[in-house]
Amino acid sequence: MGFLNETAKALGIEQGITNQSFCYISPDNGIVVEGYKKVYELSIARIVLLLIDGRRIEILGNNLTIKELSHREISILGSISTVNFV
Repeated sequence: MGFLNETAKALGIEQGITNQSFCYISPDNGIVVEGYKKVYELSIARIVLLLIDGRRIEILGNNLTIKELSHREISILGSISTVNFV
């Protein structure tokens, strides 16, 4: 369970939060995605993630590397140039 889900649960907000995805972007450092299902495509310049809601998110940049934080949360480190839903 991600940070936002834990916070929502602590506040008593449990309805409708299980199938959402959230992105936190720092262009110089990387991106954290909550609610990903699997890595769809992987290279040092392009990473595509399948989200739990069925959408795909494409991250473009330089020297991209993946570090999984926890179940359904992933961190991608590197210099991010573009983030798109595809």
